[in-house]
Amino acid sequence: MKVALVANTGWYLHNFRRGLIRQLQRDNHEVVVICPWDQYVENLRELGVRWISWNINRRGMNPFSDLQMTRKLAKIYRQERPDVVHHFTVKCVLYGTLAARLTGVAGVVNAITGLGHLAISNRFRTRFLRPFMMRWWAWSLGGPNVRAMFQNKDDLAYLARYGTKLVANATVVGGSGVDLERFSPPLTNADCSQPTTVLFAGRLIQEKGIREFVTAATQVRQSLPDVRFVVCGRVDPGNPSSICEDELNAWKQQCEIDFVGHVERLEDRIRAADVVVLPSYREGTPRILLEAAACAKPVIASDVPGCREAVDDRETGYLVPSRNVTALVKAILDLLGDRDLCAELGQAGRARMEALFDEGEVVRQTLDTYHQLLGTKSVSTAGAD
Repeated sequence: MKVALVANTGWYLHNFRRGLIRQLQRDNHEVVVICPWDQYVENLRELGVRWISWNINRRGMNPFSDLQMTRKLAKIYRQERPDVVHHFTVKCVLYGTLAARLTGVAGVVNAITGLGHLAISNRFRTRFLRPFMMRWWAWSLGGPNVRAMFQNKDDLAYLARYGTKLVANATVVGGSGVDLERFSPPLTNADCSQPTTVLFAGRLIQEKGIREFVTAATQVRQSLPDVRFVVCGRVDPGNPSSICEDELNAWKQQCEIDFVGHVERLEDRIRAADVVVLPSYREGTPRILLEAAACAKPVIASDVPGCREAVDDRETGYLVPSRNVTALVKAILDLLGDRDLCAELGQAGRARMEALFDEGEVVRQTLDTYHQLLGTKSVSTAGAD
């Protein structure tokens, strides 16, 4: 079986689908990755996969350039003749499905990793385009040779309003899962000499709730000046709602927050934290919440689609109203004031990750989907105990 994985960055494929790539290789399948060049393409090549350049424009909607992107992807499909194409992120799903239908690809898998900016932005252009784009999206998820893999039930229900046919061929999976060996609880108890730490990890875009986190951090430090707030992540120029460099620089100068940029070994940062916070506006299934729970850390997230899948409110962490800084501050103060509760929530989170979000099980479900589309039998051991 030849599988093409298509995304808008090499970073996404390397960080979120590395386990899938490795399992496909163990099962002796050929893997091709199709994405624009970035520094993570070399990491993908080191895994032993072949990379094909596709310079998708992540920012904005231009019918002429988008048509060119679709044509280029269709040309790649004709040349490569993959048995299955697996698309990740919005534009890859939209243009990739069209290219696959034009070229007769046998199996199409579309991963809905979140509705994001298109579903929640109030900008006039986005609101104007939304009905058209959602219908196109729903069309892309239907068809006898197409399978849609959603990360939460809310997104499935939202898109089903624009096209009910997609429901029959849709499944809900645990995001991209979490590597339970890499993200595991600390081997030793926390060092009491280290400052209490609250961690945010994610792209610095509006929808991740970074502005709410910065405001909450400032308010919490008025009561607890010794608490350390850490932000792992960087601006994302390819996203229309990215924080600009000027705003980030102003935060660095005015706020007592450690902006550490991109971090490769995020597991070390999570283990060093006492609480992990993601005040997002909407998600697929946020990887950082799964990774934090796998490290037995209590989490605080917004009560929105995607985050609800990752957090059991008052069982593994707190869910607070979206964009509500007052509620966010209270939740942070509550957890920082009760270490026993933090430990209890963290242990429950780890148990939940083991039961529901093991990366191996998500990979197994994905491979089964490939084989169902092709009418072949899976011999993979992914997800097996």
